[in-house]
Amino acid sequence: MARTRLPRRVSGVLCLNFVNTADYHATDRPVEYLVDPDVLVDWAVDAAALDVGLAAGVRAWVGGHRERAEAQLAGLLARREALYRVLLSLLPPGTSPAAEDRDLRLVADWVADARGHAVLVPGRPRWRWDWPAEATLARAWWPVAASAGDLLTGPGLEHLGVCDNPGCGGLYLDTSKNHSRRWCSMEVCGNAVKSRRHSARVRAGRGR
Repeated sequence: MARTRLPRRVSGVLCLNFVNTADYHATDRPVEYLVDPDVLVDWAVDAAALDVGLAAGVRAWVGGHRERAEAQLAGLLARREALYRVLLSLLPPGTSPAAEDRDLRLVADWVADARGHAVLVPGRPRWRWDWPAEATLARAWWPVAASAGDLLTGPGLEHLGVCDNPGCGGLYLDTSKNHSRRWCSMEVCGNAVKSRRHSARVRAGRGR
């Protein structure tokens, strides 16, 4: 299944918003948002991985290299799924199976390749990492891969959580004060679960 609208961004972490571009990720029938390279570019702009000006050039590149862009998107989605499985494997023991070596290698190589394109920009008071203004589809995911590397090597990983709504599979970082977050989004999954529980209580009461 597929959707053409963009997904809600429920995490402040770019790579987690990326893995959440598939809805109902924990089921055998996930719903895909990134249905073609043009939607990927739209998502990258919405997620601040691309600025609007450069996105115009990337869209022109996609239009002139459609077959190549489709192949690159397919490869990117394979890396998204590998990253998703790797992240799930890092949740508390017993939550998900260990990641396979092929997923670990795919994610590691993807991050390393993206890092190789980063450029160091002088500035005051500090220098900063940035990305070349390259109008190709690859430019849309370099920041995503770098974000994955930062998450996998940083302290935030201990706050990784998965939505409690059965089948959702959305990932987030629990930055609440008492680390009690349960949903990718209270407005969507939290309210949906509460509504189902309320309906179940009402039906149970009628059956007495």
